[in-house]
Parts: sequence; C-alpha cells; structure tokens
Amino acid sequence: MNKYLSSKIKVISFIAIIMVVFLHCYNFQDNFLVSTTIITEGLNLATFVEYFLCNGLNRVAVPIFFMISGYLFFLSFKFTTYGYFSKIKSRFVSLAIPYILWSLISMGICLIFWGVDIMPVDNMKLNLEAGGLLQVFLNPPNFQFWFMLQLMLYVIISPIIYLIIKFKPTRIIYLLGLFVMWFIDKSIPGIGGVTIVTEAIFFYSIGAYLAITNKKDIILKDKQKNTIITTTVIWIAILIIKTFMCATFNLDADTTIILVLYKLSVLIGIFSVWFGLDHLMKNEKFTNKILSLTPHTFFIFCFHEPLLDFVIQYSINNISTSIPFSLISYFVYPTITIILAIIVSKVLIKYIPFIHNILTGSRGTRKIEIKN
Repeated sequence: MNKYLSSKIKVISFIAIIMVVFLHCYNFQDNFLVSTTIITEGLNLATFVEYFLCNGLNRVAVPIFFMISGYLFFLSFKFTTYGYFSKIKSRFVSLAIPYILWSLISMGICLIFWGVDIMPVDNMKLNLEAGGLLQVFLNPPNFQFWFMLQLMLYVIISPIIYLIIKFKPTRIIYLLGLFVMWFIDKSIPGIGGVTIVTEAIFFYSIGAYLAITNKKDIILKDKQKNTIITTTVIWIAILIIKTFMCATFNLDADTTIILVLYKLSVLIGIFSVWFGLDHLMKNEKFTNKILSLTPHTFFIFCFHEPLLDFVIQYSINNISTSIPFSLISYFVYPTITIILAIIVSKVLIKYIPFIHNILTGSRGTRKIEIKN
C-alpha cells in the first residue's frame, strides 16, 4: 500500500468514527434507529437536524469501516494454512482481546449502576435472563462492538470469502446476491448465534474484492471536483427528502420508499466521502491535523459507549426534553465524549503504553507519518 492511501485510510477512519459517535447521540425517547425508523416526536428543528445526521449523513460511516476492514484484511491475505492462522493470531490480538476487555469494563460500569433504570443496565439484565453471561458477551452494553463481532466471524470464514471472490463467476453471483439482500434489508443466518449483518458482509466483501483483484485504479482514481459537488448535492437532497417523509409517515405506513432512499443515500454518500476526501487532503494543514489524531480512532470507538448512552438516558429522564436543550446537547455530549476519549488515550499512551496497547490491539502507538 502506498503512503498516500495509507494516510487516506487513517484520515477517513477518524472522520468516520466521529460520525459514528454522533450517530449514537440521537437523544429522543424512540432512539433505536434503523433504516426505516419514523420520527414519532413530530417535526421540529431538533428532530430534523438529529434525524438528518443520525439516520442520514452519518450512516455512511459503518459501510466505510467495513469496506476498509475487508480491504486491509485481504490485502495481505495468503491462501495457505500458515497465512490463515497468522490472520487468526493477529486478529485475536487486535479484535478478540479488546472485545473481551472493553466488554468487561462496560459490564462493570453497568453493575455499579445496577439499581438505576437506564437502558444499558436494562439491556444487560434482559440478556442475562435470556442466555446468561454468554448472551451478555454477544450483546455487551458497549453495543457498538457488534462491529467487532462481525469482523471476528469474517476472519473465521475468510478462506471461503477469498475463494468466492477470487473467481469471477462465483464473485458476480456472490456480490450481486449480497447487494440484493442488503438493498431489501434481509439478514443472513450466522454462526454460534451471531447473525451475519447483510450491510456488514456486503461492504466488507466489496473491500475484499478491491484487495483480492488489486483494483488500485478504482481506489486511487481522482474524481473531478464538479463530480464530487454534484454527487454530494444529490446525496444531501435525498436525505432531506427522506427526513421530511419520515416525519409525515404513520407507524403503520409502507416505508418501502424510505428504504430505497436510504440505500441510495448510502451508496452515493460513500462515493462522495471517499473521493471528496482527496480534495480535502490537498490541504496539508487539514491532513496533518487529522493524522495527528488518528492514533486515538480505535480508542474513541471503544470508549464512547456505554458512557454516551448513560449520559443521554439520564438527560432524557432527569434534565430536559425541550427542543433547544435536545439540539444543544446533541452536539455538546458527543463532542465532550470525543475530547475526553482523546485525553484518556493520550495519557495512556504517554504513561502506561502497554495498557493502551492491550486495550486497542496495539493500535495508536504506531508512528504516524505527517506530510511536510
């Protein structure tokens, strides 16, 4: 991988994790968002802005993460027994150990607040009743770890994914099938009680395809600024229309059109963000600033939940649900959480680097090359 692509992946990953944190800060009672979620609180400035960002603009972040993960995994994948088990070993350090440790931390936090009626605690109690400790580990209070659980599953089946994508006939059927299932929102039975999320495996496989077939020309192709502006305007227009529609539909209404708009927005958004970033990275000051923060990307991912969920739930239940407060807190809470995560990450890197290495799978202490 050349230096520019490496830097671009670091920059876009940091931007994407900021988007994920804000995605998780939808601070209304009905705050479990899916692609066709309807705005039940009525349309106002707060619900419009938050829904537009949480269930619109920021929704490209997760597919981008899966594409990058698939690309990086298969970029150096060797279809041999040694190559397979080398990947198992490396991903055990970078995925499994952080997953276990951070899940234990989140469970410990929930135990401290065990008597409090708050969503992370309530969900942990339900999972304990449903399937014991194993169920809690598969659905930890730090719910964003479903992403890591998916990646660990894909590591196990990586030889199958490699063989399917390596050969053109199977590749076409596989990717087309996944695309259709993703577009119509169908899930896939998983392994050991872990459902394969169609959006996750589809975009992960797209990344794998780009790596296995060595499509650097697609990844590095420079798009004209006018093209990026056009696609971005279309992307935002679709999201504005979708947001207004979600505010006017009833709960029992047919949401097929919303689903279609959502899927189109994700595809156009990924294109706009990936190729639009090339133009932003021409600004060396911007690039260097983001690169200096990228050692903390994974720590922010692990750190922000269930902390943010506790704060939002407490705010909804005990402080205020007014429109001005909801809108202000939507921007304040995640910003403070991100800053706090970076501070804690920096302190650990400086004073207890081995703890940071364990918690992040050795991410964050690697040297980051800044452009001169």
